[in-house]
Amino acid sequence: SDILPKQKLFSKYIKGKKADKFNPELVTIISKHYEVSKSEAKSYIDLYMHTNDGVNNLINIIELYGKTKKEIKKLLK
Repeated sequence: SDILPKQKLFSKYIKGKKADKFNPELVTIISKHYEVSKSEAKSYIDLYMHTNDGVNNLINIIELYGKTKKEIKKLLK
């Protein structure tokens, strides 16, 4: 009972993170490439983004689908 506060307090809720962290077209490309759901594709992209080799692999996958360098930059923002 010592842990509980003595008076009434109001705490605001913490807002969630931005829902669309990645470009929807990028998520679609990755989900088609690996034949997984879009939520799994988002986690794949998140894993790729942590390393430089992963980003290079992601760029190679996007190039397989006929995207130009300019379009790839737009997708990875």
